[in-house]
Amino acid sequence: MDERPERLPLGRYLQSVRVKKGLGLDDIIRRTHISRQNLISIEIDDFANLPAPVHVKGFLRAYAEVLRLNPDRVLQYYTEEMMTWQTSDGIYAAPGRYGFWPRFIFAICLLVGVISLTLYSATFWDQDPKKQPIMMTKTAGQEAGRGEAVAGKTADNGSADISDTISPLISQQHSLEINTIEPTHLKVIIDGQPPETYQLKPKDRLELKAESFFNLLLDNAEGVELYFDKKPIILSGKSGQNVTIQLP
Repeated sequence: MDERPERLPLGRYLQSVRVKKGLGLDDIIRRTHISRQNLISIEIDDFANLPAPVHVKGFLRAYAEVLRLNPDRVLQYYTEEMMTWQTSDGIYAAPGRYGFWPRFIFAICLLVGVISLTLYSATFWDQDPKKQPIMMTKTAGQEAGRGEAVAGKTADNGSADISDTISPLISQQHSLEINTIEPTHLKVIIDGQPPETYQLKPKDRLELKAESFFNLLLDNAEGVELYFDKKPIILSGKSGQNVTIQLP
């Protein structure tokens, strides 16, 4: 059995060996009787959506035999990765150069940076008179309704409510629209929360919101169309190929 590259999770490794041997998913399904859903979950290391470990070990043994790999070594890798997954409180972190905690800390730092940049931008715009939002107040002698045609609400004392003008600058919510073209398995992490998985069918449409960022794992690079904040995202890869993307 070829040694598994240290940075490659078990499922990705099995997939790479399958591709090198010129075998498709249907070939593995026919020879092992593993369901397509379970086979896809194995290849994208989605342990949360797999059956009990005793069944998964049977799947892996059969899969390894078809690929002419050492079944005992494959099960050893699986046990190691299950330990990593369980110590991450159910959030799978594939062993490699970058584990769960470094990526989690990075996500927190990124979120803090975005918030700091937003607050700094709001302060800068507030101090620069050339870039301040236009705020009109309605005074005696003005025509009725003329002072209300601007972005700030007029208070009872005649001054504009500044909080109504600044609040749109602080909101940084992002949108992600997903239109499905081919059957695709999707795992998405929103703002560092626990991952959610979706089994998408052609013509399925999914709309997601995030305050900071999205992390996506797709098992079919040509299976979906992505629109981030209404702008199309171009994915590199072929049909049936896994792709990982972070937005923004």
